[in-house]
Amino acid sequence: MSSVAPILTGDSRTRSVIGLRGVVGNQAVTRLIHRRADNNLRTTRDTIHRASFVGAKAAPSSAESAGSACIQRHSAYEHYLLGQVTPAKLAEIPQVREIPDLKKQLATLQAEVKKAKVIKGVDMSNVAALERRIAEAEGKKEEVRHTITQEMNRLLAWKDNPEAASIVEGEKGVAKKVDDQWQVPYVSIPCRDGAIVVAYSEINTLPDLFGNPEAIANTPRAKVLGLLQGVRQQAYIELDNLQQELFGKSTNALHNRFTPDDDFEGARGPRAQAVNEKAYEIRMESQVNSDTTRKGEESDSYFAALERNACHFFPENRVQWTGYHKKARDLADAAATEREAAEMLKESGNAKEAEALEQRAADLGNQAMLQNAFGEHYLQDAYAGGHLVNKTKIMQWFVQWLASNGGLGSTDLGEAQFAMAKHAASQDLASNPQRLDDRIKRGEMGSMQEASSEVGMGNKPEIVFMMKWRRAAAGDDSMQDLTPKAAQEAGLADRDTARTHMRALVSAGFAERQFDEITGERYFHLNEKMVDTAKGATFAPYQATQSGKEAPDFEEEAAEFNLASYNQFLSNAYIQGATKFFHDKYCKEGLNVVAANGDAIYTVYGDNNMLKAGGQKGVTYGATTSQWSREAIFEILAGKVEKAHSLVEILGRFPAQAVEAAGPAISLDDWNEQLHQRGINGLFAEARSYGAKVLSKAKPSGSISGGHAIDIQALASQIEKAPEHDEGTF
Repeated sequence: MSSVAPILTGDSRTRSVIGLRGVVGNQAVTRLIHRRADNNLRTTRDTIHRASFVGAKAAPSSAESAGSACIQRHSAYEHYLLGQVTPAKLAEIPQVREIPDLKKQLATLQAEVKKAKVIKGVDMSNVAALERRIAEAEGKKEEVRHTITQEMNRLLAWKDNPEAASIVEGEKGVAKKVDDQWQVPYVSIPCRDGAIVVAYSEINTLPDLFGNPEAIANTPRAKVLGLLQGVRQQAYIELDNLQQELFGKSTNALHNRFTPDDDFEGARGPRAQAVNEKAYEIRMESQVNSDTTRKGEESDSYFAALERNACHFFPENRVQWTGYHKKARDLADAAATEREAAEMLKESGNAKEAEALEQRAADLGNQAMLQNAFGEHYLQDAYAGGHLVNKTKIMQWFVQWLASNGGLGSTDLGEAQFAMAKHAASQDLASNPQRLDDRIKRGEMGSMQEASSEVGMGNKPEIVFMMKWRRAAAGDDSMQDLTPKAAQEAGLADRDTARTHMRALVSAGFAERQFDEITGERYFHLNEKMVDTAKGATFAPYQATQSGKEAPDFEEEAAEFNLASYNQFLSNAYIQGATKFFHDKYCKEGLNVVAANGDAIYTVYGDNNMLKAGGQKGVTYGATTSQWSREAIFEILAGKVEKAHSLVEILGRFPAQAVEAAGPAISLDDWNEQLHQRGINGLFAEARSYGAKVLSKAKPSGSISGGHAIDIQALASQIEKAPEHDEGTF
């Protein structure tokens, strides 16, 4: 009996299906092809209509895609709850938390009515409305108590055994319904030395710790389990805090009266056992960084991923989710196709071949859930008020403001590094540095110029000129001081062009205009730190890989300088810390938003404020969108693609407009532009984070990661590798 080719191997779907025809017959295979065609048509329609939504961006072709000085996202336990608890049950928590405030409002209004000589009908109507809202919230208290108790018990089951979960045979890569409700499935996550089994909802928390699934796969399983145990413990204690707030009682099994509180077995990282909050935060984040750092792979570390976290913010969180979700839909569809083919093989008596297809279907389904659960994190971030800030733009605007308000750096090296950060901030930067890291990791970059273009940086002619100038100065110290005429004589550029470029370099902070008091001659001086880079000096602003070549490529050198400048921009703790101000402001205060499809989402909060009193409408909307994302994958895995919410339906629910005070709804791009003006008018001064400034001076490259946000060395090694010739046949 002949073996059957996989239904999906790379892009060979059609060939694989045809390979099945000889076993199960034409009619059965035709059903599979029609099913795939229906799904492809649905995907095509999504693509056609996506542009009709305000602010919706097309997904990237491949998009797999936090240090207290950097911006944080939703707290890990909030991501866990978004993936674990139904939207209606989750929204009951802020509804019940609102009771004390509603009672204060009612008491104030009743006092005003009592004092009034004439009782107005509108006042009595408002009294009745408040009484009704209080009664409705009071009616939800027992349900909230049940939800909290249920989830605390579920989490406590992990306390002494981080690997308490297992996937029952036949249930890998599938989700189940009970009473017409999808249950949270278990998913297998590959790690460096073996897989671990976790709840789907727990994967929602991982992008706060790892840049992409590949980083998890390169981390020892014990490290990943320890960090997950920390997340579980944090969720457990935060739920108990809610329980104490709402019901005046704690059932925390970790609490000891006379000794330090217990931890979940092996728990690492932030886990809600704070004594001194600031010191605790720094210590716990250092644990996370330690557990995610490996020699030679420092760009995979927690702190480096934090510096690249602009993809958790508008507008990239939407794009990031889209890439993961599209990949998950394809994987789920492939899994369903293989599973259906396996059923056909069983019916035709080919049990052995059917078993092989079922295993592939299970693996593909598991991959689909892993990809979607990881990507769903970014969707959830889109419903946090502080994540509707365009982080990259705010950083650029802050650098520009800082440059006109004293700059940054008190040493030659510090000034050179800030000049490089300023160079990056002056360009039209893309907002997803994580994507660049992903592409470097996957070997998708062929040159420094391609990588520089990926982040929105082109080669400025004065920078290409500086590459030539620094090479000349590295070989001859006298060449560090040049007039435009001398630059022409040295073959760097013609006299007028050299003058233009030298002036631009002075404006950028890379050179100075000087005056020889003896000769009376004016000349241009290339800053020492720029030359040090070409010399490979120890305290150079960055380690150049392209400048020492016998046959120079100044365009590649300029592109590498762009990337090093971008790395300085991302890695500077002062710049990152200032941006945190805007994030925290809108996570705490909330932001009233409108969806791309026109739906009123109301106020969304974030980062320990998601379940804030009165935030139930925003919680419901965001949690429902997250639910739609995962249930679309579950439906496709079940072979019910027609029941899955489409990509365009889900994208239409993303926030696209902001409403402040009694003003009109404006696009999030325009709202961010308003933040720019508010920054200039005073918020940038408020945003100065002196703690981050001290940190930026104390750390290498002014960076909490040590300058590892972008792995330029890995990129250089990748470029140096000769392309392998494929001798295989088609």
